[in-house]
Amino acid sequence: MNYYIKYFGCDMNKSDAQRICSVFDSMKFKKTENIFDADAIIILACSVRQSAVNRIYEVFRKKKIKKSAIKILTGCVLKKDIQKLQKIFDIIIDITKIKNLPKLIKEKKFYNYNPEDIDYLKIIPKQSDNLLALIPISNGCNNFCSYCAVPYTRGLEKNRLAKEILNEVKKLPKNIKQVTLLGQTVNSYINPDKNSRIKDFSDLLEAVAILKPDMWINFMAPYPTKFNNKLIKVIAKYNNISNHIHIPLQSGSDKILKIMNRQYNSGQFLEIIKKIYTAIPDANITTDVIVGFCGETEKDFKDTLNILKKAKITLVYSGLYSPRPQTLAYKMYNDNVSQIKKRKRDEKMTKLIAKQSLERNKKYLGSVVKVLVTNKSKKGIYLGKMQTYETVKIFNAIDCDLGQFVDVKINKALEWGLEGKIIK
Repeated sequence: MNYYIKYFGCDMNKSDAQRICSVFDSMKFKKTENIFDADAIIILACSVRQSAVNRIYEVFRKKKIKKSAIKILTGCVLKKDIQKLQKIFDIIIDITKIKNLPKLIKEKKFYNYNPEDIDYLKIIPKQSDNLLALIPISNGCNNFCSYCAVPYTRGLEKNRLAKEILNEVKKLPKNIKQVTLLGQTVNSYINPDKNSRIKDFSDLLEAVAILKPDMWINFMAPYPTKFNNKLIKVIAKYNNISNHIHIPLQSGSDKILKIMNRQYNSGQFLEIIKKIYTAIPDANITTDVIVGFCGETEKDFKDTLNILKKAKITLVYSGLYSPRPQTLAYKMYNDNVSQIKKRKRDEKMTKLIAKQSLERNKKYLGSVVKVLVTNKSKKGIYLGKMQTYETVKIFNAIDCDLGQFVDVKINKALEWGLEGKIIK
């Protein structure tokens, strides 16, 4: 019996997919990369944008899969989408109940989607990446940003015990070089064990850094107002904690931030960025921006560009606003910015960020940096990542360098990366 698994969206879904693989391995299924050979097909959905939901239909469109194949849907799924997707899938189950899959597959029984706990995180994941480990420390979210479906698809935030998280980190294979701590609002973490010396996210991050001194440690995704002085000090203290810091902005307009129900304004965001640069001068700060949110004017968009300039952002994960059912924005506001305007604004923002990224990358010219060699492109060029997340093309690497830390002398700066050669 074979299973095929595909996930859409964020690293949380990627991490959840690894735990599902463990469940199917325990049932003696073998993983296949060919959907036509699969006796079970598992899709992890993303409900951030409608386009991600539409891609679920594309998986099955015009594909001659086995008629007997059991089709399973999990991940982040809105109730409105469940009603439509029931026609395609045999089992729709929230991610917190994947331990029940063996029984449900046997019975081909539909399960009511109702996220309520984090017991599933006790399942040891099957690491699909031989370099990077994704470690969820929580599930769900309490923020209820007006555009976001996460509280409705994953439920309210629930935190894992610190000792469970550290035990999972401790058991990581020796080949793992980087650990990413995951949470919808990762830095709002509070240890449920009140007797533990680890109280909050800063304590947990420090404990992981001490536990794995030879691994790079990073985290996704923090909330701006939770980025306190204690956390900044911990990042600055340990060399193995990545100086790549991703802080979602979403908009630089105070008017739009208020409509989004983001609990900060642009000035507060910049104050946090200033503190980070003061303590960590080499910080590489990236962000998220929603382009064309309800009521966004040209002035609002210019405000966003202004904040991106002041914060010296080098990479933006942008998304054109897409209304999601069940969210406050869907119920209360009009999606009144045209797709053409959204695309033009996105293009303008990309040009700005490319310029800022190039300016930062130029400072590395002639210097020697530590790089983790991650993969080899189809053109035979080896690629790696710096501790601060910049991508480096390495022209004299060989296969045995894959998965290793190497010293690279940078000889060329690009908009979205660097080029260099290993110093032998």
